[in-house]
Amino acid sequence: MKKRFLSFLLAVCLLLSMIPAAGAASAETAGETPLTRGEALAAIWQAEGSPAPASAEIPFTDLDGSPHQSAVAWAVECGITNGVSATLFAPDDPVTRTQIAAFLYRAAGEPDKTGEGAWYTDALHWALRNIAVFGSAL
Repeated sequence: MKKRFLSFLLAVCLLLSMIPAAGAASAETAGETPLTRGEALAAIWQAEGSPAPASAEIPFTDLDGSPHQSAVAWAVECGITNGVSATLFAPDDPVTRTQIAAFLYRAAGEPDKTGEGAWYTDALHWALRNIAVFGSAL
């Protein structure tokens, strides 16, 4: 059930053209507004019922006053994200398809984890096998 829901969530994001494809024209020329990293995690957090994080403290200095602070705090606690550095999350940066695949993979419990390759390798292989909207390549 969770896999189907995460697949649906990703499909909606892609169908609404919120996640720019790698190498695509800029958001301004493509006429789209990219989904941000904060919005992506907020959508996953809301899909999980918006659970309250155990602690409001997070290591990221760029989330003060952000509407996504609770979602990111929950995602850090659950191991869904660890930011772009030890102190930055970059909530307003556009999320890439690789990042959203990693978020969803981790939210699904990291099935079939090998730990081989780059930080995103397992997530991409999982997404290609389980989420039809990715097609055959990312």
